[in-house]
Amino acid sequence: MIAQVMADLLELGESGRIFLPTGYPPLKGERLIQSDLAETLRRISHEGKDALYSGKMAHIIDEEMRLNGGILSVEDLADYDAQVLEPLRITYRGYEIFGSPVPAGTITEFQTLKILENFKLNEFENNSPEYLHLIIEAL
Repeated sequence: MIAQVMADLLELGESGRIFLPTGYPPLKGERLIQSDLAETLRRISHEGKDALYSGKMAHIIDEEMRLNGGILSVEDLADYDAQVLEPLRITYRGYEIFGSPVPAGTITEFQTLKILENFKLNEFENNSPEYLHLIIEAL
């Protein structure tokens, strides 16, 4: 994916620095270290949500948005109130599957799994016409 959007990443500057550290996409299996992201997550874990929504990071986001034509502001972040919702859940072949309760495709995914649960998928050759036909019909 990084290779596919390389031109855009280079144009964005900071994104290019992060995802193209040598000027080229990382090779398959090569580790991509995102130290800024690690620091951001560390700060949120120590300071809580205020680190992101009203602290130093909110001002950094605001500045980046202004410089790059974005629409978020420090006020938007301060006014944001995250909703914590109960996830939807089903069981599929003995596993408990969780999904988002907001419109995100969860219902369709759950319905597909419940349809496929009625078939012995291991009896189909992977990606065979019969297998793909079944998957497409379930979807």
